[in-house]
Amino acid sequence: MVKVATNSAPALSADLRIVYVAVNANAAAGTRPSGALLALDSATLATRGQAPLRDPSTGELAWISDD
Repeated sequence: MVKVATNSAPALSADLRIVYVAVNANAAAGTRPSGALLALDSATLATRGQAPLRDPSTGELAWISDD
């Protein structure tokens, strides 16, 4: 993962213990960037989990714009 996705906003869990952020993957030249959803501990920002973002209609990795 390279950075937080452009024009994305973090989200907090209901108990305020987890921050969720969308991040970009390092895309190879000529390919569309994909990414992941990270779950971070809100006190330490340590990664607690991650999941690849997928297009629900195709199941392929979702395109995460880097504009």
